[in-house]
Amino acid sequence: MHAIDITDRWAAKTLTCEQIRIYLENDVFSVETHYDADAVSHVAECCHHIYLWATHQLPAVGSFLTAVIDNDLMKSVNYADGTNRDLLWVYVIFLYNTAPARWRERSKQ
Repeated sequence: MHAIDITDRWAAKTLTCEQIRIYLENDVFSVETHYDADAVSHVAECCHHIYLWATHQLPAVGSFLTAVIDNDLMKSVNYADGTNRDLLWVYVIFLYNTAPARWRERSKQ
């Protein structure tokens, strides 16, 4: 599962949390980066919530994910739990590499 596969599934509104987790494990976390499976699963679930929100399949997300969507670093760090604070860089990579160009439009509505 590569970034283009995630983008295609996002656009088709068929992206699953499991596909995101596989992408994160295979393409984002390097061999030198060791995080436990629970942390990776947690971030995959949060990324999936962003996708669901962006595709109008979830009405709202929490404070942390709203700050991530709004590209507000200070609020993101403030609202993040320990896992999300340590892995904030993963959200940046995920959204930069996989989200369709106009994914944030919903936040402007």
